[in-house]
Amino acid sequence: MNNESEYKINKNILSQLIFDIKTSGILIKEYTKNDVVRNQIFLIDKITEIFYEYLNIKNNKYKLIKNKYDLIDLIKNIYYEYSLIFKSKKFKIEIDNNIKTLEINLDYKKITTAINSIFLHIYNYNEINGFIKINYEIIDYNDEINIITNQIIKSTKFIQIDISFEGIDLPENIENIMLKKVIINYRKTYTNNIYLYTALSIIKKHRGKFWYKCKENMHNIIILLPYNN
Repeated sequence: MNNESEYKINKNILSQLIFDIKTSGILIKEYTKNDVVRNQIFLIDKITEIFYEYLNIKNNKYKLIKNKYDLIDLIKNIYYEYSLIFKSKKFKIEIDNNIKTLEINLDYKKITTAINSIFLHIYNYNEINGFIKINYEIIDYNDEINIITNQIIKSTKFIQIDISFEGIDLPENIENIMLKKVIINYRKTYTNNIYLYTALSIIKKHRGKFWYKCKENMHNIIILLPYNN
């Protein structure tokens, strides 16, 4: 990619992020209710945090600092942070409670940013009165063929995080674009896709797998993280 092409991409990314931030700022000025103000400040904080991580990824300024953490507890804490803005769209949330704890080696800050990115993507693409469902599973592949990709998984055990949600209608082949581009052209407009892109990059750095499936208004994000890492 030449410098001019890279400049255009970065310009589009910045334009979309600035638009997101300005929109949030306008809402802060127009509304005085505490919940609304709190929600918009929260969104601005998360958007800038994810953009900062994106810049680190693009500039190869990226080093994982891993320690053992409870993945379920980490995701649950992030979900509680989002409870107010999810409530503002009247989301119905269902979180799997069958598995109580999943301790794995991970970079806490980076995985937190990845989950933040996914939740922001869901917030932007979810309709009012939609649903979010999060399931966990420990999967032992034993070098079997993965039913999703038909590829052999070499690591014995993976933690699978399955996030389903009801969102806006998208073309069936959109997932092929959403995992490759930061800015996507959808319905004749450019749409910011930095959240999924950042989440995917972080999961890959952890030797994990990331899939995004969409059929009409049903969306599905599947994450695999090595359990024996």
